[in-house]
Amino acid sequence: MKTSSDLAARAIVILLCSIVLTIGATFNSILNPELGVFVLGVMTLTAAVWRLWRWRRGWRWFRTPLDAAFVVWALAFGLALLANLDAWRRIAIGLWYVSVYVGVWYVLLDALANGGIRREMLVDGVLVAGVVVNLFGITQVAAWTGAFGLERLPRPVSVFGNPNFLGAFLVVLIPQAMSRAAASRSRLIRGVLSVYILLSLALLFLTFSRGAWVGLAAGGALWLWLMLRAGGRFSLRAWWQGQPNGLKAVWLAGGAAALVVLALASVLLVRSLTASGRDVGLRTELYAAAAQLFAEKPLTGHGLFTYGRGLVRLPGIEPDKPHSHAHNIILQVAAETGLPGLVALAVTLALMTRAVRANWKFSPPDAPLMAWGNEQRRRIMLAGAAAGVVAFGVHQLTDVPAMMPAIALTGLIALVLAMAPAQPQPMAAKWRLVGHPVGVTALWVLILVSGWWSSRVYGDYVAALRVATVSGDYRGAAERLQPVINADPNLSLYHLGQGFLYGMAAAKGDADAARAGSAAYERFLALDPGYALAWANLAALRGELGETELALEAWARAAELDPEIWPYAFNLGQAAEAAGDPARAEAAYRDVLRLYPDAVLYPEWGDSALRASLGDIYAVGLSAPAMTVVQLVNGRLDNARMVWESSAPPDGVQKAVIGALVDGDLNELAAAERIAITPQERAWVHAGRGWMARMAGDEAGAARETAAARERLKREPLDTDDADAINIAYGQFLRLAIPRWFLPGVYYPVDDAALVYLIENT
Repeated sequence: MKTSSDLAARAIVILLCSIVLTIGATFNSILNPELGVFVLGVMTLTAAVWRLWRWRRGWRWFRTPLDAAFVVWALAFGLALLANLDAWRRIAIGLWYVSVYVGVWYVLLDALANGGIRREMLVDGVLVAGVVVNLFGITQVAAWTGAFGLERLPRPVSVFGNPNFLGAFLVVLIPQAMSRAAASRSRLIRGVLSVYILLSLALLFLTFSRGAWVGLAAGGALWLWLMLRAGGRFSLRAWWQGQPNGLKAVWLAGGAAALVVLALASVLLVRSLTASGRDVGLRTELYAAAAQLFAEKPLTGHGLFTYGRGLVRLPGIEPDKPHSHAHNIILQVAAETGLPGLVALAVTLALMTRAVRANWKFSPPDAPLMAWGNEQRRRIMLAGAAAGVVAFGVHQLTDVPAMMPAIALTGLIALVLAMAPAQPQPMAAKWRLVGHPVGVTALWVLILVSGWWSSRVYGDYVAALRVATVSGDYRGAAERLQPVINADPNLSLYHLGQGFLYGMAAAKGDADAARAGSAAYERFLALDPGYALAWANLAALRGELGETELALEAWARAAELDPEIWPYAFNLGQAAEAAGDPARAEAAYRDVLRLYPDAVLYPEWGDSALRASLGDIYAVGLSAPAMTVVQLVNGRLDNARMVWESSAPPDGVQKAVIGALVDGDLNELAAAERIAITPQERAWVHAGRGWMARMAGDEAGAARETAAARERLKREPLDTDDADAINIAYGQFLRLAIPRWFLPGVYYPVDDAALVYLIENT
């Protein structure tokens, strides 16, 4: 019979898991300072209660299976830090989160070893949190299909903001639910969990997270193998014979559905390897960058949490999509901590394998079925935990969703469940009995003190950004950032934000702000010299200050760092023309047309005689959508149809609208409208309607629709100009940023050239 303390412990564990995994450790909480304060409060209270409770109950200190691995990791992290002191502040961010995970590991193992909580409580905590996650995901799918039908499958993100993160959570959740169902004697619980598992599998499929699919396949295979080895009453055959006929039908239907889904997923997985935007090349460039960074510093690495910093300074490597991880945990460890980190990883994997094998062997397969805690049930739950760990780990080989703390903690809970010793060994050595409690307590004090300090500084930073977004007082907001910078001068993002705010003030004619913004960007680049966007903004400010040669140097540096981003080359060409260097300008413009021939369709291309002459030469290289639109605008419908029918553009609103214009089919245009989501997609629909109206002689309708298209493309002063660049702040600093990155003096168009051309010529 459960005691009141047992029920209280279960309730607390479930509550904490629900808070942490669905709110507290997601980017919503990390980026929102108010939620961050709440989570720090929960962490502080939990740590204090744990320390007080273990003292009141006289708990003993036990050894954990990863103690030796933590020592090796500490050496690897320390060596990497000492070898990269120029990046110490960024490294400190990564170390703080790793310290939290280590602290949680010791608290959970301590509570389990001393009987404060039991394994099934942690399982139930994850499953209850999964209910919330699934509900959000299902709601998103329902809203999507209600608005857009099934012409484009949704990719739910639930509370995590990214389908790959949702997939990483589900691959740990599903094996736990499978074991929970297999271990239960209640038909009701088994039935409910069966539905729960099927819904989770459906969500996992819709995430289209290929790494998660592969991870669950590996984890599921291990789970099935372990269940088959369980023997006794819980052999697969005995379990199947014990199922009622009605539930057998459910399991058969579920199994058949799973096979169909597996076959479909396999086909989609293979096809996706060559799909635009998700092809293998996107991963291999990130892998190549990690290998290059490892080759630069094989003995020390570049420091924890610095992959993104290294990536952006490598020309041609994913220049337009800043990432904080290499999409492969082994390469990530190699790039950031070098050979010592790889040794630590190998030691960790060896200790994990040994601990799980020891736990499995300790559980006899013929133990009687009694209540929670009996050895037979423990072996079944161990199968779910081990499968979750394997699924989680395999996923990290194609992506690193563990960069989100909620996902890392989900994997950590599965690891605790798999590795927690069946027979914990109490510490005996005096140095351990003295050093371990002091070390763990000191770790939590350091975590909380530094966390509260950083939260206060970050709160002031976000307050300054809000001043800018609400009032438009950019200079005032920039000045409000100075105390933040004084408190934390080595966090380069704060300098980047101040430079941008001063730059926006300079765009209104404040020359002093231009000089202050230029100085702020120089401070940022002294700390993080690899960011082309900062060089571009610095170049624009130097140009406003009349520093022509310095501006040209900065534009050249931006184009060198990101040679595949055509606006940098365009701006370099403009700067070269202004400096009286037409040869260099022509070379830059030729780079533009090599990278993006459609650029000739922007109105600004005709502002320069040099650009106009080059545009006539390169017009034949236009993309199929752009060439089709040009032919339509010039009244060559047959040519437009021939170009369009010979091309294979990717599915989407652009393809649907242009196809409707070529065919003169209003029904196709209506189909495009149903799937249009973003402002640019809706602008395509309005532009298409305008063109149709013009062809029908309805000049008023054409003007109305064209005006609506232009309205869709209007942006507020601080609206996003490069959504991918947000990864710099969110992923590489775990901080908020103003969505706009480029100053007004930087030419960086964000709307499709073919769309702009169609609107301007309707």
